Amino acid sequence: MRDPVYGYIHLPDTLAPLVDHPLCQRLRRIGQTSLTSSVYPSATGSRFEHSLGAMHLARRSWEAVAGNSQRSIIDRFEARVVEDVRITPSNAFELLRDALGGAALLHDLGHPPYSHVLEPAFRRLCFEWFDLPAPRPDVLSPRQRLIDEYVGRRKYPFHEAAGYVLIHQLLDEVSGEMRAPLPQLIRCIALARRWDGSWASALHGVIDAEIDIDRLDYLMRDGQRSGTEFGSIDWERLVDSFTMIEVLEGFRILPKTRARSAVETLLLQRSQAYKWLIFHPRVIGTNLALAEAVNLAIDDRNGDSSDVPRLPGLGSPPKWPDLNYLDPEVMLPGEGEGEVSALPAAVRRDLASELQSFADDGRVLERLKSSFLDEATPSGVTGADDEAGRTRNRRARSVLGTVLLRRKNFLPVWKTYEEFRAVVRALVDIHGVGDMIIDVYGKAAEAAAEPRRSQLITRRDAAAKRFSGADVPVAAVNHYLKIAVSGRRQRGILLERLRETPAKLPEGFWAGIYLPFESVREAGTVADLVDDDGVIHRLRDTWSLAQGLAAADGNRLALFLFYFLADDATTTPWTSLSKALRRDALRGAFYAVFPEFLAEQLSLELEAEMPG
Repeated sequence: MRDPVYGYIHLPDTLAPLVDHPLCQRLRRIGQTSLTSSVYPSATGSRFEHSLGAMHLARRSWEAVAGNSQRSIIDRFEARVVEDVRITPSNAFELLRDALGGAALLHDLGHPPYSHVLEPAFRRLCFEWFDLPAPRPDVLSPRQRLIDEYVGRRKYPFHEAAGYVLIHQLLDEVSGEMRAPLPQLIRCIALARRWDGSWASALHGVIDAEIDIDRLDYLMRDGQRSGTEFGSIDWERLVDSFTMIEVLEGFRILPKTRARSAVETLLLQRSQAYKWLIFHPRVIGTNLALAEAVNLAIDDRNGDSSDVPRLPGLGSPPKWPDLNYLDPEVMLPGEGEGEVSALPAAVRRDLASELQSFADDGRVLERLKSSFLDEATPSGVTGADDEAGRTRNRRARSVLGTVLLRRKNFLPVWKTYEEFRAVVRALVDIHGVGDMIIDVYGKAAEAAAEPRRSQLITRRDAAAKRFSGADVPVAAVNHYLKIAVSGRRQRGILLERLRETPAKLPEGFWAGIYLPFESVREAGTVADLVDDDGVIHRLRDTWSLAQGLAAADGNRLALFLFYFLADDATTTPWTSLSKALRRDALRGAFYAVFPEFLAEQLSLELEAEMPG
């Protein structure tokens, strides 16, 4: 297959049944970068092309591992595989190469429409569709029990949990078309735990780690798609350096030190891509509008569908059942109901998978277009007889206009680092945020007994040090922002306070999100390299720029706040004001609310730390 990043991608016949399955084809219609195209018009890549790229890199990675590693290590590794899965040593290389490629091909299978942006909405829908966590697991089918285990118990990010459910389904359905034990190997690698030392975990780390082929492909592909300079990475140097080593826990696959330049470039490019592409203020604002539009549409009573069957024992009909991409059986008529029920089981199964695959970006977009038409009526879908209904309709028209028509009806409270730095200076110099934080720790210390009193005094002194000097760094305020607004409930409180502020703003609403970023991780799946003697070198300890990136992370924009104008407020005198004057008005509302809110949240955090 022709590919803009690698030239050509070879799809082996052994993996063709995976690519041809409707669930994999569905990824053609799931956008890779949500609404990044609102700023970068050519950033319209799909999860499908990224998955093919990841498959290509994964197969190439195993070729490198097999060629670079000591033969004795590979032999012991393959012996471990044979203990779990019956394979013939003579074809172990080809099997493991295809299994790793297959796991990479399926790694994004669980993404909902519009990917990460709508994960909270789809988790919410899943909890309604399946009544999660299930009060009666005994009445659930095997697949629904998987959904309850992975999604309902909140063990994993939603797209990963959904992916685990779909990988089980897809491999079960294609097992008859693939030669054993390839489906079993793919399942072991795709569902492996991170860093437990097993053979499957070692291979899983090629796809999901700090330095992995998933990141490598999407950085190059998204950079090229967006038309930016990001993504220029020496991928061949990096991938061809992968080698396997034995550690106390088992096995690890790492890039060799000779690929340091490519690894450093990858991490630098990732830092820049997030800053300028993914975290672009207009991209974030548009994605927030999409999430709000979908949530309003879900809440609309017309979203219910009374003629769709419900799961056994679960009450009223679900909302948006045609977007249930985890269990399409609820979309098929039951036994004895219509012609479909008379079809052979295999045909019904294939039809169910095809219905499942239609839950994509296009279906959500059609829902939103329908909502836009409803909202355009004089009364809107909720009726104009009450003020709450009219406010809701105006809010819906606003966000739908942003998503569907790219209306410029929202304004960020700050857009650039320089603007946020000016806000930080005002918070500290004019509104006394630093003194308030120091005072919170001081009062808590006075009321505490030892040894907590000494701990709080130490934290008070650390706060005083952060806010000392004439030029307080942004990192000082960011440190406490994480405490105050990292939780969804906390941000909801802040937005409610902003709504209630008496600032003279046109009719509209506030929206915000907290998006921290870590360029080089300090813990977990950290960035490691290995030299020719098998010695592991932690990149954060051996790369001077890593400390610089860590410092830069502390000064990044992490809290994004926006004010959206109500639909009928877009033609008021407010819009004739300069952006600077409008932004000053928004910041005035923020200054009136935030200092007290921050002190309150910090106090609550300290209370929560108390034992008992």
